[in-house]
Amino acid sequence: MIRTKSVKQSALIMVSFIVCIISMGCTKTEMTKQEQTSTDQLTAVSETEALTTEKETYTETTMEEPIRNNTHNIFKGTIGESEVQMNIRREGDSLTASYITRTDDERTLRGEMKSPTEFELNDNEGGYLKGTVYDGNLKGTGNISGKDVTISMYLSTFMPIGYDHDDYYSGDRIMSRQMTSTEVENFAKQIKESITDKEKFIKLFRYPLDIRVNKKVIPVQNEDEMSDQIDTLFAETDFREQIETMYTKYLFTNYQGVCVENGILWFDKDNNGDFKIWSLNYRDSNHLN
Repeated sequence: MIRTKSVKQSALIMVSFIVCIISMGCTKTEMTKQEQTSTDQLTAVSETEALTTEKETYTETTMEEPIRNNTHNIFKGTIGESEVQMNIRREGDSLTASYITRTDDERTLRGEMKSPTEFELNDNEGGYLKGTVYDGNLKGTGNISGKDVTISMYLSTFMPIGYDHDDYYSGDRIMSRQMTSTEVENFAKQIKESITDKEKFIKLFRYPLDIRVNKKVIPVQNEDEMSDQIDTLFAETDFREQIETMYTKYLFTNYQGVCVENGILWFDKDNNGDFKIWSLNYRDSNHLN
Protein backbone atom coordinates (compact mmCIF):
# COMPACT_ATOMS: atom_id res chain seq x y z
CA MET A 1 0.00 0.00 0.00
CA ILE A 2 2.79 2.38 0.84
CA ARG A 3 4.51 1.63 -2.51
CA THR A 4 1.26 2.27 -4.46
CA LYS A 5 0.78 5.61 -2.76
CA SER A 6 4.36 6.59 -3.55
CA VAL A 7 3.86 5.76 -7.23
CA LYS A 8 0.70 7.82 -7.36
CA GLN A 9 2.49 10.80 -5.82
CA SER A 10 5.31 10.49 -8.33
CA ALA A 11 2.85 10.40 -11.22
CA LEU A 12 1.05 13.46 -9.84
CA ILE A 13 4.32 15.35 -9.54
CA MET A 14 5.26 14.45 -13.11
CA VAL A 15 1.92 15.65 -14.47
CA SER A 16 2.24 18.92 -12.56
CA PHE A 17 5.76 19.41 -13.92
CA ILE A 18 4.58 18.89 -17.52
CA VAL A 19 1.67 21.32 -17.05
CA CYS A 20 4.08 23.88 -15.62
CA ILE A 21 6.41 23.55 -18.63
CA ILE A 22 3.49 23.94 -21.06
CA SER A 23 2.27 27.00 -19.15
CA MET A 24 5.70 28.57 -19.21
CA GLY A 25 5.96 27.91 -22.93
CA CYS A 26 2.61 29.56 -23.54
CA THR A 27 3.54 32.51 -21.36
CA LYS A 28 6.85 32.94 -23.16
CA THR A 29 5.07 32.79 -26.51
CA GLU A 30 2.56 35.41 -25.40
CA MET A 31 5.40 37.64 -24.09
CA THR A 32 7.24 37.29 -27.39
CA LYS A 33 4.08 38.23 -29.28
CA GLN A 34 3.52 41.22 -26.99
CA GLU A 35 7.13 42.32 -27.37
CA GLN A 36 6.89 42.02 -31.16
CA THR A 37 3.65 43.99 -31.14
CA SER A 38 5.27 46.71 -29.04
CA THR A 39 8.28 46.77 -31.36
CA ASP A 40 6.03 47.05 -34.40
CA GLN A 41 4.07 49.84 -32.76
CA LEU A 42 7.28 51.73 -31.91
CA THR A 43 8.55 51.24 -35.44
CA ALA A 44 5.29 52.56 -36.86
CA VAL A 45 5.41 55.56 -34.53
CA SER A 46 9.04 56.24 -35.47
CA GLU A 47 8.20 56.07 -39.18
CA THR A 48 5.25 58.40 -38.69
CA GLU A 49 7.41 60.86 -36.77
CA ALA A 50 10.06 60.68 -39.48
CA LEU A 51 7.50 61.39 -42.20
CA THR A 52 6.09 64.28 -40.19
CA THR A 53 9.57 65.70 -39.64
CA GLU A 54 10.38 65.41 -43.36
CA LYS A 55 7.18 67.22 -44.30
CA GLU A 56 7.81 70.00 -41.79
CA THR A 57 11.40 70.41 -42.92
CA TYR A 58 10.39 70.47 -46.58
CA THR A 59 7.73 73.08 -45.91
CA GLU A 60 10.17 75.31 -44.04
CA THR A 61 12.79 74.95 -46.81
CA THR A 62 10.26 75.73 -49.51
CA MET A 63 9.05 78.83 -47.71
CA GLU A 64 12.63 80.01 -47.14
CA GLU A 65 13.98 79.36 -50.64
CA PRO A 66 12.45 82.25 -52.64
CA ILE A 67 14.45 84.92 -50.77
CA ARG A 68 17.12 83.20 -48.70
CA ASN A 69 18.22 84.74 -45.42
CA ASN A 70 21.79 86.06 -45.02
CA THR A 71 22.15 85.76 -48.76
CA HIS A 72 22.47 87.81 -51.94
CA ASN A 73 19.52 86.57 -54.04
CA ILE A 74 19.95 87.33 -57.76
CA PHE A 75 16.77 87.72 -59.81
CA LYS A 76 16.54 88.24 -63.58
CA GLY A 77 13.58 89.55 -65.52
CA THR A 78 11.77 92.78 -66.20
CA ILE A 79 10.62 95.83 -64.28
CA GLY A 80 8.29 97.70 -66.58
CA GLU A 81 9.90 97.66 -70.03
CA SER A 82 13.46 97.29 -68.75
CA GLU A 83 15.39 94.04 -68.54
CA VAL A 84 17.14 93.97 -65.17
CA GLN A 85 19.35 91.89 -62.93
CA MET A 86 18.52 92.50 -59.28
CA ASN A 87 20.31 91.58 -56.08
CA ILE A 88 18.02 91.27 -53.05
CA ARG A 89 20.09 91.04 -49.88
CA ARG A 90 18.11 89.62 -47.00
CA GLU A 91 19.02 89.85 -43.31
CA GLY A 92 16.16 88.62 -41.16
CA ASP A 93 13.07 90.37 -42.51
CA SER A 94 15.06 93.38 -43.75
CA LEU A 95 15.68 93.67 -47.49
CA THR A 96 18.12 95.75 -49.52
CA ALA A 97 17.59 95.52 -53.28
CA SER A 98 19.77 96.91 -56.04
CA TYR A 99 19.18 96.36 -59.72
CA ILE A 100 21.03 97.17 -62.91
CA THR A 101 19.67 97.45 -66.43
CA ARG A 102 21.23 96.43 -69.74
CA THR A 103 22.35 100.03 -70.15
CA ASP A 104 23.97 100.09 -66.69
CA ASP A 105 21.30 102.25 -65.02
CA GLU A 106 21.14 101.40 -61.32
CA ARG A 107 18.65 101.85 -58.50
CA THR A 108 18.62 100.85 -54.81
CA LEU A 109 15.53 100.17 -52.71
CA ARG A 110 15.02 99.08 -49.12
CA GLY A 111 12.16 97.34 -47.39
CA GLU A 112 11.08 94.17 -45.69
CA MET A 113 9.33 90.84 -45.94
CA LYS A 114 5.69 91.41 -45.00
CA SER A 115 5.07 87.66 -44.78
CA PRO A 116 6.97 84.53 -45.83
CA THR A 117 6.03 85.23 -49.46
CA GLU A 118 5.21 88.98 -49.58
CA PHE A 119 7.70 91.84 -49.87
CA GLU A 120 7.71 95.62 -50.16
CA LEU A 121 10.60 97.86 -51.28
CA ASN A 122 10.92 101.66 -51.43
CA ASP A 123 13.49 104.04 -52.93
CA ASN A 124 14.44 107.58 -51.92
CA GLU A 125 12.35 109.20 -54.66
CA GLY A 126 8.92 107.91 -53.67
CA GLY A 127 9.18 104.84 -55.87
CA TYR A 128 8.24 101.37 -54.70
CA LEU A 129 7.99 97.72 -55.66
CA LYS A 130 5.76 95.19 -53.92
CA GLY A 131 4.52 91.72 -54.61
CA THR A 132 5.06 88.05 -53.87
CA VAL A 133 7.84 85.52 -54.22
CA TYR A 134 6.91 81.90 -54.64
CA ASP A 135 8.74 78.91 -56.10
CA GLY A 136 11.57 81.15 -57.29
CA ASN A 137 9.28 83.56 -59.16
CA LEU A 138 8.96 87.20 -58.14
CA LYS A 139 5.77 88.94 -59.30
CA GLY A 140 4.28 92.30 -58.44
CA THR A 141 3.69 95.93 -59.27
CA GLY A 142 5.18 99.28 -58.40
CA ASN A 143 6.01 102.78 -59.44
CA ILE A 144 9.50 103.82 -60.54
CA SER A 145 10.36 107.40 -61.58
CA GLY A 146 6.66 108.26 -61.69
CA LYS A 147 5.74 105.34 -63.96
CA ASP A 148 3.58 102.39 -62.98
CA VAL A 149 5.44 99.13 -63.58
CA THR A 150 4.84 95.40 -63.49
CA ILE A 151 7.49 93.07 -62.09
CA SER A 152 8.20 89.62 -63.53
CA MET A 153 11.44 87.94 -62.43
CA TYR A 154 12.94 84.58 -61.54
CA LEU A 155 15.68 83.51 -59.13
CA SER A 156 18.79 82.78 -61.19
CA THR A 157 21.47 82.27 -58.52
CA PHE A 158 22.48 83.28 -54.99
CA MET A 159 25.60 84.06 -52.97
CA PRO A 160 26.16 83.92 -49.17
CA ILE A 161 26.67 87.34 -47.57
CA GLY A 162 30.40 87.58 -46.83
CA TYR A 163 32.59 89.59 -44.48
CA ASP A 164 31.71 92.77 -46.43
CA HIS A 165 27.94 93.07 -46.74
CA ASP A 166 28.23 95.52 -49.63
CA ASP A 167 30.74 93.43 -51.59
CA TYR A 168 28.78 90.83 -53.52
CA TYR A 169 31.79 88.56 -54.13
CA SER A 170 33.18 88.55 -50.57
CA GLY A 171 30.99 85.58 -49.64
CA ASP A 172 32.16 83.36 -52.52
CA ARG A 173 34.35 80.66 -50.98
CA ILE A 174 34.91 78.61 -54.13
CA MET A 175 36.30 81.22 -56.52
CA SER A 176 39.76 80.32 -57.80
CA ARG A 177 41.10 83.69 -56.56
CA GLN A 178 39.49 86.25 -54.30
CA MET A 179 38.01 89.21 -56.18
CA THR A 180 36.21 92.36 -55.11
CA SER A 181 33.06 93.73 -56.66
CA THR A 182 34.96 96.78 -57.91
CA GLU A 183 37.54 94.62 -59.71
CA VAL A 184 34.97 92.36 -61.34
CA GLU A 185 32.66 95.19 -62.39
CA ASN A 186 35.50 97.29 -63.81
CA PHE A 187 36.72 94.42 -65.98
CA ALA A 188 33.17 93.56 -67.08
CA LYS A 189 32.69 97.18 -68.14
CA GLN A 190 36.03 97.04 -69.95
CA ILE A 191 34.79 94.03 -71.96
CA LYS A 192 31.53 95.77 -72.73
CA GLU A 193 33.19 98.99 -73.89
CA SER A 194 35.85 97.26 -75.98
CA ILE A 195 33.40 95.32 -78.16
CA THR A 196 33.47 98.25 -80.61
CA ASP A 197 37.29 98.17 -80.82
CA LYS A 198 38.79 94.88 -82.02
CA GLU A 199 42.36 95.73 -81.00
CA LYS A 200 41.30 96.44 -77.42
CA PHE A 201 39.03 93.41 -77.29
CA ILE A 202 41.66 90.84 -78.31
CA LYS A 203 44.07 92.13 -75.65
CA LEU A 204 41.62 91.04 -72.96
CA PHE A 205 42.21 87.32 -73.63
CA ARG A 206 44.70 84.94 -72.04
CA TYR A 207 46.66 83.02 -74.67
CA PRO A 208 46.77 80.29 -75.78
CA LEU A 209 43.14 79.18 -75.48
CA ASP A 210 40.47 77.19 -77.28
CA ILE A 211 37.39 79.11 -78.36
CA ARG A 212 34.12 77.46 -79.34
CA VAL A 213 32.10 78.89 -82.19
CA ASN A 214 28.93 77.08 -83.27
CA LYS A 215 30.09 73.90 -81.48
CA LYS A 216 33.44 73.93 -83.28
CA VAL A 217 36.59 74.06 -81.14
CA ILE A 218 39.20 76.46 -82.52
CA PRO A 219 42.71 76.63 -80.99
CA VAL A 220 43.99 80.21 -80.76
CA GLN A 221 47.65 80.73 -79.96
CA ASN A 222 48.02 84.52 -79.92
CA GLU A 223 46.48 87.92 -80.68
CA ASP A 224 47.10 87.60 -84.46
CA GLU A 225 45.11 84.38 -84.66
CA MET A 226 42.39 85.83 -82.44
CA SER A 227 42.16 88.85 -84.73
CA ASP A 228 41.07 86.62 -87.60
CA GLN A 229 38.44 84.91 -85.47
CA ILE A 230 37.11 88.15 -84.06
CA ASP A 231 36.55 89.51 -87.58
CA THR A 232 34.15 86.62 -88.10
CA LEU A 233 32.50 87.04 -84.71
CA PHE A 234 32.11 90.80 -85.05
CA ALA A 235 30.21 90.15 -88.26
CA GLU A 236 27.66 88.30 -86.12
CA THR A 237 25.17 90.92 -84.98
CA ASP A 238 23.92 88.69 -82.15
CA PHE A 239 27.43 88.24 -80.72
CA ARG A 240 28.03 91.98 -80.58
CA GLU A 241 24.61 92.66 -79.07
CA GLN A 242 25.12 90.10 -76.29
CA ILE A 243 28.37 91.79 -75.28
CA GLU A 244 27.11 95.35 -75.77
CA THR A 245 24.11 94.69 -73.52
CA MET A 246 25.72 92.34 -70.98
CA TYR A 247 25.16 92.86 -67.26
CA THR A 248 28.23 94.06 -65.38
CA LYS A 249 27.06 93.42 -61.79
CA TYR A 250 25.92 90.42 -59.74
CA LEU A 251 27.51 87.94 -62.15
CA PHE A 252 27.54 84.18 -61.66
CA THR A 253 30.81 82.77 -60.26
CA ASN A 254 32.33 79.42 -59.40
CA TYR A 255 35.79 77.82 -59.14
CA GLN A 256 36.36 78.63 -62.84
CA GLY A 257 35.88 82.36 -62.39
CA VAL A 258 33.20 84.78 -63.53
CA CYS A 259 30.55 83.98 -66.14
CA VAL A 260 29.13 86.52 -68.63
CA GLU A 261 25.71 86.08 -70.29
CA ASN A 262 25.15 82.37 -69.70
CA GLY A 263 28.73 81.44 -70.55
CA ILE A 264 29.47 83.34 -73.75
CA LEU A 265 32.59 84.57 -71.91
CA TRP A 266 34.41 83.47 -68.75
CA PHE A 267 37.14 85.48 -67.06
CA ASP A 268 39.40 85.21 -64.03
CA LYS A 269 42.53 86.63 -62.45
CA ASP A 270 45.84 85.31 -63.76
CA ASN A 271 48.93 84.60 -61.67
CA ASN A 272 49.92 88.25 -61.87
CA GLY A 273 46.58 89.41 -60.53
CA ASP A 274 45.41 90.69 -63.94
CA PHE A 275 41.95 89.89 -65.25
CA LYS A 276 41.79 87.96 -68.51
CA ILE A 277 39.13 86.19 -70.57
CA TRP A 278 39.99 82.50 -70.77
CA SER A 279 36.89 81.12 -72.52
CA LEU A 280 34.66 82.16 -75.42
CA ASN A 281 31.59 80.09 -76.34
CA TYR A 282 29.28 81.40 -79.03
CA ARG A 283 26.41 79.81 -80.93
CA ASP A 284 24.28 81.60 -83.48
CA SER A 285 20.54 80.99 -83.74
CA ASN A 286 21.11 77.98 -86.04
CA HIS A 287 23.27 76.12 -83.48
CA LEU A 288 21.42 76.63 -80.21
CA ASN A 289 20.31 72.99 -79.86
